[in-house]
Parts: sequence; structure tokens; C-alpha cells
Amino acid sequence: MKKILFSIIACIGIMINSSCSKSGGSSGGGSVCQWSCDIDGVHYSWTGTYPDSKYGQSVFASNTLALYLPQNVFAFNPFMLVVNFPTEPSSGTYTFNSSNSDISNVVILTMGTKSSDAVAYSTYLSGASMNVTVPSIPKNSVANAGLTGAGYFKGSFSGTLVSAAGKSISITNGQYEVIRVQ
Repeated sequence: MKKILFSIIACIGIMINSSCSKSGGSSGGGSVCQWSCDIDGVHYSWTGTYPDSKYGQSVFASNTLALYLPQNVFAFNPFMLVVNFPTEPSSGTYTFNSSNSDISNVVILTMGTKSSDAVAYSTYLSGASMNVTVPSIPKNSVANAGLTGAGYFKGSFSGTLVSAAGKSISITNGQYEVIRVQ
């Protein structure tokens, strides 16, 4: 199962290899893409510039929300939260848990300082539940309108994720502002 989770994350990471910032504001009122959350009381956050993907990201592509921290010198990403919706979501709050999670409907978080100590947490396992709010998603993306015409939106996330070893983590105060890349 651990190999499957890492394979999914690697594929999504390759598919969405960008980060973002927009000068002049966004549909959510801010001017940059960013995310933040607390995991078991420890604060994590990122604010970025476009298109330098080495420094993290906060993007939405088709049906996937991806929030990354910067890569280290060994090209390992120490924090990668991926929300994979089965289809492009509409406005609302989505709950992911072990009874409804599969390869096309899941939240996965990997954390670690190098690939050998990375731990994957997800909504696949019993005891996991994550809520993700999605506002109205703009139709314009980098792919169809270019960088200056791409849409931005904000949302939130919180819940509990569980590792294959049975360890659970609590995510609170999760917020994101993303650019739509496709």
C-alpha cells in the first residue's frame, strides 16, 4: 500500500510541476498563492512565486489540489499534500474518509526529511477523515488563458489522516489560495 501511495503522489507531482504568484490580485482578494496549516500543533506554510517549481507550490489542475513545501538539495519534497477529487469539484465541502476513499477520491500527505524516512498519511485507512472546502472554481486556467488570465480561489481543509502503521495526525487551520493551472 505504501508503494501505491508514493506512486500516486509521484505521478501527481510530475503532472503538476509548478507554483504560483500573481501580481495585481486574485478572485479571492489576495495577490499570491499560498497555503498554511497546523499538524499536531506544528505550523506549516508556504507562499510562492510563479513559475519556479523548486520552491513549493499551491495549485489546482483539473481535479487535483496540490500543496507542496520546497524541495531540499536531494530533490525530496519534505511536505506534499494532494487532494484528488474523482471529478472536477463544484462549490461545497467534501469529506474524505476510509469508506469513500480510493485512487480517484483521496487525500494523501507525505512528510519526511529524505525519501527513506518519508511517511505517507491518507484518508484510505480507518479513523481518517478530512474536510476540504471548495468555493466557486474559475473556468480560466494557465492552460487556456495564460498566466495573466488564470483564475485563483481560496478554500480550507482540516481533519485526521492515518499512516499504514496506524499513526494518526491532526490537521487544523488549513487554508489555501491556488492558481488554476489546467
